[in-house]
Amino acid sequence: MLKYLLILFGIIYLSGIVSSIFKIVETVSLLETLEKYLQSATAESYTSFIPHEDYFPARRALLLRYPRIVHHLGVNCPNLAYGQPDNEIYSNATLIYNDLSMQRNYYLSSFIRSFNPRMAFWKLLQIPTTIVRGMGFSLSPKSSKFINPLGWIITYILNMYAVEIKALINSFFH
Repeated sequence: MLKYLLILFGIIYLSGIVSSIFKIVETVSLLETLEKYLQSATAESYTSFIPHEDYFPARRALLLRYPRIVHHLGVNCPNLAYGQPDNEIYSNATLIYNDLSMQRNYYLSSFIRSFNPRMAFWKLLQIPTTIVRGMGFSLSPKSSKFINPLGWIITYILNMYAVEIKALINSFFH
């Protein structure tokens, strides 16, 4: 059982690092798209908006990537839509650029923390709660502190009596 826990620990440790890398790369890609859009026009004031020749392809690329931006920023992300006036899209894109830059900083911090094996160890200990939440139950922090040790104790007992449990199940089918 210890061998499986070490393998699971290694998987959790590496997946945390890889997941952080993917989030950072995608955020940087989205920021590049936003930069291209923001450089494709000039907004001197809210009413004065001057698009350059590459404005419409850059706007199309930005609106195409907008759902991924919302995925990273959540529901508080400023709105971008096809029917909006260009100056409103531009001002919202400026706000999104700042928010996404800050989100990238959080992802970088998470990437650095993911190298700490203690973070993977805590994720390993919280597997029973993760399974219960995956089934659709909402748990309070107090119940999580109860379910995690209970889940690991049940796992240990089931592993200890694995041969007897298999024999019992086989006896039902014979």
